[in-house]
Amino acid sequence: MSHPEPVRITVTCMGHSGCYFPGGGETQVFECVPGETIEMFLERLGVNTDLFMYAVVGGEKRELSHVLRDGDDVLLVSPLMGG
Repeated sequence: MSHPEPVRITVTCMGHSGCYFPGGGETQVFECVPGETIEMFLERLGVNTDLFMYAVVGGEKRELSHVLRDGDDVLLVSPLMGG
């Protein structure tokens, strides 16, 4: 029985939450499990999903429930903070 090929994605964090992401928010390439959502991916890495409002995938706004596909370019957007 063959194993499914991993899904490779490029991830960039935008905003203050990058410091909580492995690699400090720099653009990185990761492997995901086929069928994995953005939320599942973040949880697997131990990243608090509340740090991100949404993602931009391939230039389009997506919810964290978006299923990742091979070659996706993912920009994670955190809420603005201030006071």
